[in-house]
Amino acid sequence: MTDATSISSSEATRPRTRPTLPPPLRDQRLDGLRGLLQVFICWSHVEAAWAAFLIHKQLGFSDSSELFVFLSGFMLASVFERKCRNDGFRAAWGDLAARVRGLYVRHLVMVLAFLALVEAILMVAPTWAYLHPHPYAPMLADAGGMALAALLLLYQPPFLDVLPLFILLMLGLPAVMLLPLSWGWWSLAPSALIYLAVQVTGWSPMTVPDGAPWTFNPLAWQFAFCLGAYLGRRKILGIDPLAKLSWLIWPAAALVALGIPVRLSWVFHDWLGTPTLLVGLWDWMDKGNLSPLLLAHALSVALVAARLIPRGAAIFRTRWMQPLVWCGQRSLDVFIAGIFVSMLCSAALYLTDGAVIVQLLILPTTIVLLALWARLMGAR
Repeated sequence: MTDATSISSSEATRPRTRPTLPPPLRDQRLDGLRGLLQVFICWSHVEAAWAAFLIHKQLGFSDSSELFVFLSGFMLASVFERKCRNDGFRAAWGDLAARVRGLYVRHLVMVLAFLALVEAILMVAPTWAYLHPHPYAPMLADAGGMALAALLLLYQPPFLDVLPLFILLMLGLPAVMLLPLSWGWWSLAPSALIYLAVQVTGWSPMTVPDGAPWTFNPLAWQFAFCLGAYLGRRKILGIDPLAKLSWLIWPAAALVALGIPVRLSWVFHDWLGTPTLLVGLWDWMDKGNLSPLLLAHALSVALVAARLIPRGAAIFRTRWMQPLVWCGQRSLDVFIAGIFVSMLCSAALYLTDGAVIVQLLILPTTIVLLALWARLMGAR
């Protein structure tokens, strides 16, 4: 009797180990799609590049930014949830904080490095300044004030305006993850209310020195991020909140299909003309505040792609797709590198008057450079 009592008491005092979540199998569909989005973003930043006509924006309402933010929320939430389940909330927050610190430092380095790149281009092609107002004129005029504004994420030079958005979104992720799973879709209510308030009022935080709204209003774009986080958190736990919403594929496919002729009528309006009815759609495409049409189209593209491309599809294991998969696995690092690559490509086109050979070389060169950078960062 004494032995039984001692055994039961020892079992009662033994620390219970929480069930751990094994690392999920890498979904190369996500990596491949995110890598493709990074290439599209790079091409879209190259001025007067033919490659810009190949991005999926030319076949729909939304572009790569909406999908990138949504998928980033999906990936970061799944990583946070697994870390939280295995090591506790404090460890998950510490891991995320390290990521935020790294991104913040890279943002500051980027501001200075991009300034150096612009100055170098102007030394080689001084007439470029007549076509483009100097993007760093405020910093050159008030270095101290703009440096402080950059520290506060309020000074956002061209092409660097998405990094402050990501820093804020990542900082807000723990608050989203604290909401109980049992709330279901209702856990998105606070995010949705903020998003709707922005759509009604149009309010946005301002940048310095000109007081312009943020290029990516964080109060609006957080909704796309939170939608991704909601799905990513449940995906890692084996929950499919869309299982009972299979009918969504039909309106999603219809919206994707509708976007193709509408966008083509805008791209080739000189030849095709734009119907009067479609001209009014421009009022529904506020990118800064992430209008509902852009958000719905981006989510529709993601849903259709997920249904059409099976998990583990062989295409992502081919040598031709591997560079895109690598880019997707290091998407933020590739995005940063893509800013420099796109600026160099713009300078090359300017210096060669848009030579055909340069236009053609931009397509493979950007992919190779971004893929090599992704491999280099992944090998660290």
